[in-house]
Amino acid sequence: MSIFISNYAELITNYIVFKRSLGYELSNLYHWKDIDRFLESTTNKTQDLGITETQFYSWYQLRPNESLRNKYERACRMRSLSGYLRTLGYDSYVPDHLKNPKKTFIPYIFSKVEIETIFSVSDTIISKNAGGSKEFSSIIFRILYSTGIRVGELTALKLEDVVIDGKIPHLKIRNTKNKQDRLVPLSESTSEALKTYLRTRPIAENDFVFIDFKKSPITQQTIYKWFREILFASGIPHQGKGKGPRVHDLRHSFSVHSLHSMHDRGVDLYCSLPVLSKYLGHNCLSSTDMYVRLTAEMYPELLTNMSESSKLVFPEVSDEE
Repeated sequence: MSIFISNYAELITNYIVFKRSLGYELSNLYHWKDIDRFLESTTNKTQDLGITETQFYSWYQLRPNESLRNKYERACRMRSLSGYLRTLGYDSYVPDHLKNPKKTFIPYIFSKVEIETIFSVSDTIISKNAGGSKEFSSIIFRILYSTGIRVGELTALKLEDVVIDGKIPHLKIRNTKNKQDRLVPLSESTSEALKTYLRTRPIAENDFVFIDFKKSPITQQTIYKWFREILFASGIPHQGKGKGPRVHDLRHSFSVHSLHSMHDRGVDLYCSLPVLSKYLGHNCLSSTDMYVRLTAEMYPELLTNMSESSKLVFPEVSDEE
């Protein structure tokens, strides 16, 4: 028995199945029951199915004690559902743009030139905290950027997690934030740099990949401090408290640059985002969605080439800021 009561019950159910097949959780069914109740109360029983412009903007009204962010997210859900109905042949209203409230946090996306500068500087710095030589600084930030792994995932790496002599060099990422183990492939240059580091790594009783001069596992705090020193030496200014750049922005930059690279190779966002989501270890696509917007901001041509199916799946990309 359906949990929905409107004439759209079957269509809403099918839409949820469709979105989940793409990797979205849509676990909060309250949102869809809310839409279902609204459509039940505003749709004339003799009216053909399809959300009207009047219905949409009635739904889009700000509710008492509601934040602009919540209003926007409600509207995105209704617009995406309406877009789905349109693809099925229904005459359903889909607005071109919605007012997207400003986010309080915006990741810092390094340019390709800045990334190269960071690498060049890290190649020349011998860390006071590392257990050896400049090979340590040379590899650690290359791994963070070229794989997009989290700092905590890097510091937790053990020697058994590094596979660099096989056909496909990779890292085994275990006990992650989202409790999902995964394999992360390494580029040829990163693999060679890691081999060089491992040859210089001091022998230690523990089997952590990265150790300090005391032969203890390197800490995240040490990496944060070290990164600030490299940024200063690279001439990349800090934007102020909460604005970065931060070490975690290497992960954000990897994600944006990867999406753009896939776009340049002719891969549509509809196909590339699930790949990136799985690679990053996200539980669902909604955690990865922001990278579509950030990529579109840095590379506007992505919007021009986006397919109609992608505009349906990622409606925020073309919204006003």
